[in-house]
This record gives sequence, C-alpha cells and structure tokens, in this order.
Amino acid sequence: MAKGKRKRDKAEQVEKKTSKRHRSKSKLRASDAEAALSAKTEIDDTGVALVKTEIEEESDAEEQALVPATALAAGWKISEPMGGRLADIEPIFSQDEKYIILAYETSIQVYSTEDSLLVRRIPIAKPLRKRSKSHFKSSSAPRVLAAVPSLTEPQVVWVADDWQVIWKVNWETGEAAVHTKSGFKVSAMQAINPAGTKGQELLLTSENSAKGTSQLVAYATASGRADRYELNSCPGDIHMLRATADGCTVVGAMDARLLIAKLRLDKDSTDALVVSSETYVLDAPDDVCSLDVRLASRKTTSTPKKSKLKQNSGVAEASLVLDFVIGTVRGSIYVYNDVLSPLQKSGSIERIQPRQYHWHPRAVHSVKWSHDGEYFVSGGTENTLVLWQVDTGRREYLPHLSGCVNNIIVSPLGSSYAVTLDDNSAMVLSTSEMTPTTYISGLQSLVLSDKKKRDKAVRRVWKPVEQITRPLTAAINPREPTRLYLSVGNGQAAMSTDSTPSAASVQVFDFSTFQSLSKQPLARTNPTENNLTPKGYPVTEPWISHMSFSHQGDWLASVDEWQPPVRDLEPIAEDKHAAESLSQERKEIHLKFWKVGAEGIGQMELISRIDEAHFTTRPESILSLAASPRASLFSTVGADGKVRLWGPFSQQSSKTPANALVAKGQGVHAATETVEGWSCVQEIPLASNTSITEIEVDSADEPLNAKPSGASTFSDDGSTLFVAYGLPDEVVLYIIDASSGRIRNRVNQLVEGEVRSLQILGSCLIILAGSVVVYDVVEDTIRYNVTFDDPHPSLKLQMTQLAVDKRSKTFALAVPVFYKAEKPSYKKGVVSEVAVFTLEDDRPVLVQAIPNLVISLLPVPGSAGFVAIDSAAHVLAVIQATAINPLAAPLSDLQLDKVADHDDQDAMEVDDEDESNGNKLLLQLNGNSDAMDEDNDADEMEDMETYNAILVPEKLTQIFDGAPAFALPPIEDLFYQVSELISPKAVPSSA
Repeated sequence: MAKGKRKRDKAEQVEKKTSKRHRSKSKLRASDAEAALSAKTEIDDTGVALVKTEIEEESDAEEQALVPATALAAGWKISEPMGGRLADIEPIFSQDEKYIILAYETSIQVYSTEDSLLVRRIPIAKPLRKRSKSHFKSSSAPRVLAAVPSLTEPQVVWVADDWQVIWKVNWETGEAAVHTKSGFKVSAMQAINPAGTKGQELLLTSENSAKGTSQLVAYATASGRADRYELNSCPGDIHMLRATADGCTVVGAMDARLLIAKLRLDKDSTDALVVSSETYVLDAPDDVCSLDVRLASRKTTSTPKKSKLKQNSGVAEASLVLDFVIGTVRGSIYVYNDVLSPLQKSGSIERIQPRQYHWHPRAVHSVKWSHDGEYFVSGGTENTLVLWQVDTGRREYLPHLSGCVNNIIVSPLGSSYAVTLDDNSAMVLSTSEMTPTTYISGLQSLVLSDKKKRDKAVRRVWKPVEQITRPLTAAINPREPTRLYLSVGNGQAAMSTDSTPSAASVQVFDFSTFQSLSKQPLARTNPTENNLTPKGYPVTEPWISHMSFSHQGDWLASVDEWQPPVRDLEPIAEDKHAAESLSQERKEIHLKFWKVGAEGIGQMELISRIDEAHFTTRPESILSLAASPRASLFSTVGADGKVRLWGPFSQQSSKTPANALVAKGQGVHAATETVEGWSCVQEIPLASNTSITEIEVDSADEPLNAKPSGASTFSDDGSTLFVAYGLPDEVVLYIIDASSGRIRNRVNQLVEGEVRSLQILGSCLIILAGSVVVYDVVEDTIRYNVTFDDPHPSLKLQMTQLAVDKRSKTFALAVPVFYKAEKPSYKKGVVSEVAVFTLEDDRPVLVQAIPNLVISLLPVPGSAGFVAIDSAAHVLAVIQATAINPLAAPLSDLQLDKVADHDDQDAMEVDDEDESNGNKLLLQLNGNSDAMDEDNDADEMEDMETYNAILVPEKLTQIFDGAPAFALPPIEDLFYQVSELISPKAVPSSA
C-alpha cells in the first residue's frame, strides 16, 4: 500500500519519514493508580481524579494539562467484578438442602442444588470504597477468612474477614451487616449453641495475636449485643476449630497438637452470661491439616440388680462419647474414640491411643464423619474421594476428579456430600450412588494467593509458583460470542508446581450464564494420582501459548510447548551449560487444528497436528498466531524468521479396515472417504540480514533480551498481513500480500523494544512494544504513541495487555502497577490500570485502577466493549456507559429470585395502579384509550383488564439463564421475551 506513495530508497525513505512524522505522546505513570486510590474515597464511579497528558509537537511543546477524569470517563465504565476464587472454606447447606452457600474470596454466593444456577451474590464489601491506601495495597476488598452457618437462624451465615470484621449475612435477602470487630485477625471460627443458654448462640473464634499466640474468644450473637469473652490462650496458631453438637466441647488443631476445650457457662449477679473453659492439649502423631468431631450416645445394658431398682429392665443408659478424626500432612488418618472419659480422669490423657488409617501419599485436606459414625470420607491431592469403613478399614474410591479435594461436608439429611476442589469448582454427590447432582465451576485459571499450604510443614525439593509471569492464553468464539476459551491446568496444585505453571487443557466458559460448559485437554496430560518423579519433582506438562478461532468459529488453532527440565538432563550432560543446550534441542512445539462442533457442543476434534512448524537446527518457538477475518486461513510467525500461512484441504482417501467395517454395517459400500486436514500453503522468509539467523543457531550463549520477538495481524478484508519481527533494537514492520506472499513494504525504526502485540483498527496499526504506537498505514504517519513512565519498563510490558474493539473504534490497555518499586514482581498485591483510547486523541477516555493483576484482555465479537480477566479469577466488563450493550449490567443486580418470595398472582398481577410504580420488575402495557378502536368487543376488553399474569419462575430462568452475567441480549429483546410471558395470546378473529 505505502510502496506506491514514494519511490525513494527504502532505508533513506524510512529514515526521513521517521524524523518528519507527527508524534504525540501520552504517558501513563505508575503513580496514577496510587492517585486513583485516594480519589476513590471521594469519587465512586471514576478511575482517577486527574489524568496527566503530555503532547509533544515538532514546532512547539505544549504545557502539561490536567484533565478531570470525570469528563474523560463519562462514556465508559468498568463493571463490578463477577465470579472470583472459591475460598478454602467448607460449603454450607440450607436446612432443606435446596441451596448451597459457597464462600468466595470477596463474596458469599448462593446456588440452587436443583439446577446449579446462581441465586444470589452477596459481596462482603464493595471494592474500592471506604478504605485506606494500605488496605488497597494488600487487597482489593476484605478477604473472607471464615464462614459458618448460624445454629439459631437458618437464614444467617457468620463471616469473618481479614479486616478483623465479623459480618452477619442473610443469604435469603442478600443483606450483609457488620456485627462486631474482632481483636485480631480470625484464623478459625465456629458457631456453638451451648445447653442452658436458652437459644443464645455464641461465635467461638481463634485470633492470632502479634506475639505468636492464639486466643480463644467467644462473641455473643444476640440482637443488639456483641459481648466479647476472652478464654484461654496458647502458643501457636489454632487454624481449625470444630465443636460438638451440644456446644460444650471444642477441638482445635495447631500444628502437631490438639486443643480440647470444655466450655462452662454461668451467670453473675447481674444475670449476665459468663463463659469460661477448661482446656487440654494433646500431642498428635503429625501436623494436623484436617479435623472433624462427633458426639454420639453410648448405650450400656444395666445390671439386673440396678434394673430392679429402676424397674426398667433391659433399658439402655445413655452416655455421651466424643470421637474425632484427624488428617495429617503426610497422608495418615487417626481416629480417637471416647476422648471424654479419659479427660475426666486426671493424668490419663496421655494414654489415649488413636487408630491409624493410611492410603493418601500426601496431605489429607479434608475428612468428615458420616451421620451414623460407621464411615468417614477423606480427600487430598490425589484427585480422589475415599470412603472408609471405620471397623474394617475397607475403602471405596471416587477417582479422577477435576482437581485436588479441598473441603468435604455432609448434608443435614445425610443424603449428599458437598465437595470443593482446587480448580475453583464445587459439586454435590449423592451418598448412595456417589454421582454428582450439582456442579458449580468458575474460571479455572491460575490465581495469585498468599494463603499458606496445608502441608507447609513438609519440605519439598521444589518450590511452588509464587507469581504469574505470562498472560493467560484465551480466545472468544466469534460464532458464540459469550463463550470464552481459556487455557487451564488440572487445579491450582498441578498448575503452580515447579518453576513454570502448566496449562495443557482448555476450559469453555459461558459468561452469559457464568457456568463452565466443558474442559478438554489440548496437549499431553498426566492423569495419574501422583505426578512425581522418583526424585520428588513434579512431572511437568505442556502449556498452551496461543489460541485463535477462524472467522466463522468452526476451526480453532492452538500452539502448545513443552521443554524438559534442565535438572532431568544434567546426569547425561557434561555441565549445566550443555544440559541447557540439550533441553533446547529437545523442546517440543506442536501446532494443532481443531474442528469445533455445531454451536460449540461436545468435544473438539483434532484434525491436524504439525510438529516443528518452525525450525532451524532445532524446533523454534511460534511467536504469533493470527486468523484471517475473511477466509479459513491462519498465519504463524516463528523464531526462525519465517511466516507460514496455513490452509485447509480435503481429499479422497481409502478407508481403514475399521472404518470400512463400520460403513458396511451402515449399508455404505464406498471404498473411499473424504479426509480433512491443514497444511502450509505459503512460506515467507522475513530476515534478510544474518544477525537473527546467527542468534537462532547459537542462542544458548546469548542473553534472553537478544531473542527475536514477533507479532502479526490481518487487515479487515484479509488481503494484507502485517508482521512485526526482529531483535529488540531491530524490529521491522512487514506489509505482506496475503494471497501471493509478496512483501509489499518494510518500515524500520517504527517501534523500540520487544514486540508484544500487533492489532489492526481501521486504517491504523496498534503496536505494543517498548511503547504503544498508533501507526496510520494509509497516511504513513504515527498519530501518537503512549509511553510508560516506569523504572522497569521491560518487566511492566511482560504483562501489559492490548485489545481493540472495532465496533467502537477504540483500543484498551491493561498495565500492571508495582507499589514496591525497589523490588517489583508479579506476586500477590500487584494491581493493574485499564485505559481506553480512541484513534483521534491520545488522551484516554477511561483510566481506572483494577485491584488485581489483569492477565487477559479480550474484545467481545459483535459487541462494543472488552472483557478483562484478573489474577483472582474475576471477570470484568469494560463497556460504554450509554450504549445498549450485551455487557450492560450483571444479572445479580436484577435479583430475579425475589419474585419467588411472594405469591405468584400477587407478585405478577398488573393493574392500572401499578403503572406508576417504577420498582416493579414486570409491567403490563395497555394501549391508550384515546387511540384504541371503540368497535372492539367489550368482552375482550374486560378480559384484558382483568387478566392475571401468572408466571412460572423457571420461565424467567430460561430467559435470563438464572445466573449473573454481563453479556445479556439487548434490553429490548429481553423486554419482548418477558412481555410474551405476561401478555395474553391473541385470539384469531373469525372471518
């Protein structure tokens, strides 16, 4: 395109153009997000109070201008975060088992066990409001530490957060009120209802003081009271509390010790409640990471002499027996029987001998008694649920779960188990058949967490991943724009082991219903119970580096990479340098093409696998993968300095004996069948100089910053392919004819640094490198560029995200912000700043801080807006505030379940008086009496006026999918769908 505009020598031409191009710079400083935090306490809906822009012209330099963010962000907003990460807290059943309450990191969510749909989401505190700057640096919102059901109010859940606040949450109405503040951070909590308190409930907490001791504290929960009773304190961290059914005995776990407390409740002279305790400490065989208690009745037959005195021969006497079971960090399970009797005898506690059960090779994350005490169920890192028979030790297994077992509870009726897994999912299993009846799953991407591991006392030869250093590979199917495909692993434990996280599977997540639809491996996986080498290192899995859909959404191209660890090759290599070189030579890179089924239903079918799509003397990495917007065509840019175009083919092939036998059984006698596949249709070499080639051959001696980088994208009509490729200081923009493979133009000195992304927006290329460059291809000018004012630009660009929205003609940036400038890292606590730009102005129309690290930023096909995924498994919508948009609002704001709280006819009956009430969810629209035809039948008018709209809640669920979402159809479509439910069907008139 630009070649015909000038006929001068390319090098001379580019040198002159670079000096004469109009350049405009906009700086995004790291301090902007910090300024946003202080502004957030005064402004609710704006990102920052002031946005500083700097414009540099050739002739003169304008002064810096301070533009109010309220004016810039008037047309854009960021929605409340949806989803999140399941906290390591036991789920809660409602008494009728119709609902299950799950504790997330920053919210309480209520799901229906019948259809697995979200009924209500209750945020513990609204993000970015009424908090100090130090709170924001540590967390975006108060993090839930404990959640227990109330024993006296079935609709109440008690929640403790890391801001030392105890909340009273009504999960039926969605109300969350502050009950009291704890003295220190709560590490464990249990609700008890001791006998003799006349229904007065107490909250027993374990609070960690600054001196390294734990304090047992009881709080009154009566209305209007929050009395605090300090009980015993002991050294160590009581990280787990369990209470008996009568509320008189509490068992706690702290490292390799067990704390047994017998509570006593008295009243003083003023009739006030006095709580005290008598505690015992029991040494456990190993560090305790799971615990459950059970209080049973022991029946003993009376002697004949006593029975005559009582005149009650053969009747059993009841006495209470305390049994508890513990799971340890090395896989052993210990059962303690009848602990109360030795406690009543002084000095006999040391003679308590537990019974040992052992099958788990690693930590037992959860263990629970059955209601009858004949069984207990356990789970850990083996992705297996184990059912134990207490008397015989017999085991039954439910293997091949999707992640490690975190928590198990038994339903109130004993008919179901609720299990939470570390892949951010939960399920309800029937106890009789061990089959799932409810499944709930959020985003299963890798998250940042500062929570300690349960088996932290066990030393490993490897260290878990502590930071996210590469973006999340994700794509949206253009045929199903509400379905998000993202690369995930087999749970957090499997993803975060060793130095690099693994992600060999793809999760299909529908954010219109906020449900996980399926999960499928795209690369080699290791579905075994213990993925460890003989030396104790985890078995590494490949990770999916690129994913892209074809323009019609019927094909998915993916790239997965795997490299053997250097430590595994050191025994066969001369030295560490030779082991690194050998590891590079054995690197595996696969380009795969998958056929997506109709409407994305079912598993994708692998059609072609290309091994070593780019190679020199060894396999080379694929730097970029792009899809043509007009044809079934993909392009790849490799580290070998070549661009390859891939297209489909079909040919007639002889049937295999197995296929021929199947065809014969179906009555088909054709000897051939049509075979689909993908192959390389064009190969375009890019690097004309030898500097890159030399480094490609022997890059083991070169630093990491000497490796080439590349990115590519197609024009809107698919006729032109744009490729940016080269070393960090020699990046060249190539403009290629997609049909012939001919390089039309080369533009040098356009970008600096490593190329991270390349996107097309109208006539402009948006290039993310050392800075963001907006380059007009038609005019051959740089409209403006955005620079990052940061002392560590390369580290910041590592997780900077770029996305373009072609409907609104805007592009968005997600830039990480480091508060610890002296030691920046992508550990827990790093946040992001999202900015939205237009092509005409270098001042962003929206700048707002997000309290977590954004790991993926995507445009929504067919809609105006962006979808952001952060490091806490939240989904956020960056949308226009005034446009009718699929990402308009989360469905939880509608609270459709409130309709079921009233009588159907009373809630849905619409009369003339209701027309003035703007708070009604459904309105019956009647025509104007002046405009209505007076010849209409009077009986029909009377029927319409007295019509009672009776709606079944399931019908509304079908329309809104019964779960929170920010990707609804336009509001006009929703209105007509609801109107069809409440309006009478038209009666055909007789001719």
